[in-house]
Amino acid sequence: MNTYYEILEVSPNAANKDIKSAYKKLAIKYHPDKNPDNLHSEEKFKEILAAYQVLSNEAQRALYDLHLSYSQFKHSATCSATTSSSTYYSYPFNQTGYSATDSALSREELLREDQAARKWIIMSVLAFMICVFALIQLRQYLKEQEYQATIERRDSTFARAQELIGEERLGEAIWEVNTILRQYPEFEIYGVRMKYQALNDLKQKAAEAFNQGNYKKVLFLLQPMRDNGMRELTGDLFYYMAMSFKYLDRNMEAVGALEYWLMREPKNLRVYVELAHLYDEEFRETDVSINYLNKATHIATESYKSKYGSAYAVVISPKEVPEEHFEVYYTRAKLLCKEHKYGDALKDCLWAEFMRPERGEVYNIHGKCLFETGKKGEACSFWEKAAKLGSLSAQLEMKRYCRGV
Repeated sequence: MNTYYEILEVSPNAANKDIKSAYKKLAIKYHPDKNPDNLHSEEKFKEILAAYQVLSNEAQRALYDLHLSYSQFKHSATCSATTSSSTYYSYPFNQTGYSATDSALSREELLREDQAARKWIIMSVLAFMICVFALIQLRQYLKEQEYQATIERRDSTFARAQELIGEERLGEAIWEVNTILRQYPEFEIYGVRMKYQALNDLKQKAAEAFNQGNYKKVLFLLQPMRDNGMRELTGDLFYYMAMSFKYLDRNMEAVGALEYWLMREPKNLRVYVELAHLYDEEFRETDVSINYLNKATHIATESYKSKYGSAYAVVISPKEVPEEHFEVYYTRAKLLCKEHKYGDALKDCLWAEFMRPERGEVYNIHGKCLFETGKKGEACSFWEKAAKLGSLSAQLEMKRYCRGV
């Protein structure tokens, strides 16, 4: 009869992964679904399944190995005794001249010694099996204790996180959950659900505080996220943080938040626009602002080419252009006009007007550029169009420069 190792076609020293691999291979080969009406395959499949169930279990495999070792020893001992007996009966006298009676006594002594040896072996095997069983039980007990301690720590951490959520200390709650997930990723399903609950609550609270002009509360809510690397911050939260710094005249911290946001999302045009506004309005460094916007327009142009091809200007529809693309070109047109680079500013005005023809502010900038280049009549036409679209600045320019035109 084949051993379980022979059934699975592996060696007795095979690793668990090798046993599993052999089982899968043979199970597929002899599966009844692949061998319908084949009794041999069905019986073979049952043998394979029984062998795998024992050898895949650490405790059962250890006991099976002991049983196998004892069976092999018993077989070899029986063969040895049989060989000895046949030798004694083959000759009436041995080589030293002893009689058959002496030989019979010797055989009895050998049998007694053999029985004693077998008893010793059986007792040794039983003692060894008991030790192995005890060690397996001890290991299982320690594993259960360790798992129970882990569960208690998880529950304690999640309970603490839930308390922090109730106290609106949402950033701290997210940090607590992240801590336990880094150590025990197997709790990810439960932990991620709680983390996103806290993150959504944080977004809502931060948005409410920002819209109410309570910028200090925004920064208080987001402070734990800043202290722990800002990994969980999303675009809206970065925006609330950066703008809160800006409105509280903490401009360098606002730049830092925007730069970190840009590092996380290097193709986010909204960040380039906010950096441009910040450097122009707070630091009076218009050239730095224009450099940011140059990078943004390059990103925008590459996205058009990727989606529509090199003739994108002919194919693209204004409705398909995101709002931040308009903001990039409109803001750069305004800054270029401020720096007296009217030709480049007018190009940006034309592209911004194409994107958002209903926005009066871009026609107002267009009019200013034309006026500065001496084209007063054309400037007034653009101001008039801007005024009709609701631009108060354009209305003032018309009153000042366009009477009688």
